Amino acid sequence: EGERKADFTNPTEIGFQLLAYLGAGSEGMKLLSKEEAWKKIEGLIVTLERLQKEGYKQSLFYRGYIAGTEKSHVKETEYDHEVSSVDNANLAASLLVIREALRRENRKALLAKIDAMLSKMDFSVWLDKETGLFYMGASEEPQAGPRWDYYSNEGRIIPVVAYILGNIDREQFKTCMEAFKRVALKTEDGTGEVKNVNYGGASFTYMLPALFLKELETSYGTETVEPMFRAQIEYARERGYEVWGRSDVTFNGDYLMPVSYTHLRAHETSLHLVCRLLLEKK
Repeated sequence: EGERKADFTNPTEIGFQLLAYLGAGSEGMKLLSKEEAWKKIEGLIVTLERLQKEGYKQSLFYRGYIAGTEKSHVKETEYDHEVSSVDNANLAASLLVIREALRRENRKALLAKIDAMLSKMDFSVWLDKETGLFYMGASEEPQAGPRWDYYSNEGRIIPVVAYILGNIDREQFKTCMEAFKRVALKTEDGTGEVKNVNYGGASFTYMLPALFLKELETSYGTETVEPMFRAQIEYARERGYEVWGRSDVTFNGDYLMPVSYTHLRAHETSLHLVCRLLLEKK
């Protein structure tokens, strides 16, 4: 009693942990000394090397892991051995950031480890060449499950990472980006519009790729992210919520359903995900 059990984690969270260590050791924060930060990063990289060897075809990472144990292992859950495209992409994007920092620091040994890890990650295994979209992945099968079909979802990071790593060429990258659906929805009172909606409503799905991509300075930031945030904040204010950023949705079987969505009209994707960005005024 009193001991905290190990927590579930995934490649996305592991990548963010790497970035957290890097930030904590930076000149601006100094929560860790530079050497302490790099020691923690190195320890996590060593763990990732082993997890990659135990992963899908010794190259890609599974979705579910136990964190906090001396020897991390795949957790026995419904996500056991799921080969998640977006989680691998988020981890790869984090590793690319760490790699650039290593180059600046001239830390060749650790840099070689990350280069070797990234060289084994091939995102073309998730690509549906007929549509230009990437599959989400399933247990031991990358080309399974739904496809990332809306631009305003975290899956848009996948073709970017695939292109940077040389898994797809420039023309394929262009095709993949053009394949994403872009749906604009106006508010019912006609005072605003979100240029690119997603089907989950959560700010997370709009913003996660912006951790790596300079999107907020583009039209995507001004025409999608900013009005989305204003709508989320207004919705939370009207409902008396203490926090904002996630619309009220419930998970029902294989799809998300709205509890009561707002100023934006409903839309349906090819995945039969029915929702709206904000809950509808009663």
